[in-house]
Amino acid sequence: MTVEELLEEVKKDTVIYKHSGGGVTISGGEPLLEPDFTVKLLRAFKEEHISVGVDTCGYVPWASIEPMLLYIDFFLWDIKHMDPEEHKRLTGVSNKLILSNARRVSKRDIPLYIRVAVIPGYNDSEENIRATCEFAQALSSVVEVGLLPLHHLGEARYDSLNRPYPIANIPLVPDSVLQSMKRLVESYGLKCSIVS
Repeated sequence: MTVEELLEEVKKDTVIYKHSGGGVTISGGEPLLEPDFTVKLLRAFKEEHISVGVDTCGYVPWASIEPMLLYIDFFLWDIKHMDPEEHKRLTGVSNKLILSNARRVSKRDIPLYIRVAVIPGYNDSEENIRATCEFAQALSSVVEVGLLPLHHLGEARYDSLNRPYPIANIPLVPDSVLQSMKRLVESYGLKCSIVS
């Protein structure tokens, strides 16, 4: 779709945005990997006074992010693991760029919602949650930390494609564990939500 086509589709809901205070969240994949298109789209939304958030992992060059900052009202910023080596083992890349970009965005006073996809046995240790909280505390524009528990909603799709579901053996996060994590995050003076 073109920017113009997307804008026309989004404008169909402007009455809802005005009454709810809502807007549009650009996500993907990774929307910041298409910086030229994304900045044009963001600019078009802003010209129509539509609030815009961007859902990102932050693993892009700062030069891709900076031109967009004028048009972004908030970021949903994924933090997968705080330890750079463990992050690299799990994702294939270090988290240094991700964390550096989050710091730079926060210095521009753009609201950040830190999001942690909680995956048992990978990033759910108390040590990692505490490190994430310490990082979030150091960012002046953090609004809250969101805990996103693992789900298996994609399993039916894999079944329909006759493909093995690669995370079938990873258990769901018990609610009691999520509530305990939430209390831990809040003990750092951070607002926390469980996003399901």
